[in-house]
Amino acid sequence: MKKFILPLFIVLLISAVIILNHKHQPASTPQVQCPFLVPANGVNGSVIASFDDTLIIRSEGKFFMKSRTGTYMINSSEAYFFPWGFVVSEEGKEVFSVPKYVMNYGEDPEWGDILKNISIENTSYMIKVNHLIACDYGGKILWKHIQPLSYLWEIKEEGVTEKSGESSFQIYTHASEEYFFMAKFLGKPRYHFGPDWLYIYNENGLVKEIKLGEPPEPPDRVFFTSNGSYTLLGFNLYEGDGTPYGGRIMIFNGSEVIFDKFISRNDCLCYPVHGWGQITLKGCARFGMLEGVGTYCNGTFTYEKE
Repeated sequence: MKKFILPLFIVLLISAVIILNHKHQPASTPQVQCPFLVPANGVNGSVIASFDDTLIIRSEGKFFMKSRTGTYMINSSEAYFFPWGFVVSEEGKEVFSVPKYVMNYGEDPEWGDILKNISIENTSYMIKVNHLIACDYGGKILWKHIQPLSYLWEIKEEGVTEKSGESSFQIYTHASEEYFFMAKFLGKPRYHFGPDWLYIYNENGLVKEIKLGEPPEPPDRVFFTSNGSYTLLGFNLYEGDGTPYGGRIMIFNGSEVIFDKFISRNDCLCYPVHGWGQITLKGCARFGMLEGVGTYCNGTFTYEKE
């Protein structure tokens, strides 16, 4: 009997030590996958957004996230916040497969030296890229997306390279209530290189791509503005000689286009789109155009000259 009691006592003693040790261990920190979240303490600043139990704080030029899982610094200077999480935009350089636009010139019996065609070659090159990484407020990575920020071009005369270079895309980003927008315009040269694009993202990643046309010159006076679920985008369009010939205004409800208008310059010595706009929570918009103000509300567009 004594031989049985001693081993039993030892087993009970070891079990008690394990239980006491477990009770006194600190709670484990939730596993955080998002590479931009750095643990932080004692953050004081202005609350710029609130989502359920998560606060977004701006302090000393940095973003912080405070929730039940703890307080973290968002280690990026450019971040966009949504009810479902946040998107970080980071630029860097890496080897990436990019298009090279080859402009092939040659002699024409009637017109002389002309652009005969443009061919596109994909090549690996060390270029600037934009990394978009979306995370939820629990630290989980939702998706990643990479966009090249530059492209290559080459001019050939009768098959011989005369000139080559690297040009940058013009990038404009914006956050609405639920969606992240990125407008991407070719720089110069760009003639017949293909369309400009608008990319729209949510918590599931890229949800829509919209062609923005193929004007001969880069647009300007590009602007975004949002209110609730509605977003307004506008920009000017130019001829090859730099003369403005029109503008475009687009209104979105979420990711859906509800208004898309080309504004003709006609004989007005003015900018078709002025580069500013306002939109209400109900999707009614006002924007500067031509010699006055355009208004869109409940399916009706009007223009008032000032």
